[in-house]
Amino acid sequence: MTGHKGRECPKCRGKRCTANNCTNPRYIYNRDLKCGCKKEEIIYKNRFTDTHCCKCKRSFCIYKLDNKYQCSTCRKGKAKQINTNNGNQWKYNNNDIDSQESV
Repeated sequence: MTGHKGRECPKCRGKRCTANNCTNPRYIYNRDLKCGCKKEEIIYKNRFTDTHCCKCKRSFCIYKLDNKYQCSTCRKGKAKQINTNNGNQWKYNNNDIDSQESV
């Protein structure tokens, strides 16, 4: 990965990190799996994104996650849990209707 562009950390978009060494505590906590998630459960989409949503287990950049380490899809409740042979997986609704909206 290349260095900073515009003096912004590529991992957390912060301005205090040194080149290619993110020191953001939220990033380090999630990257090092101190959240309780298991590495086998996480669905990595590429080798550069090493943080993840703790609910759906998909990899996301840390700046796309909220303070509970959830992606926008999980935060809005558009993911529902289903059981598979591999354990818990998440399936995404394609409906535009919120589950709490009245019809």
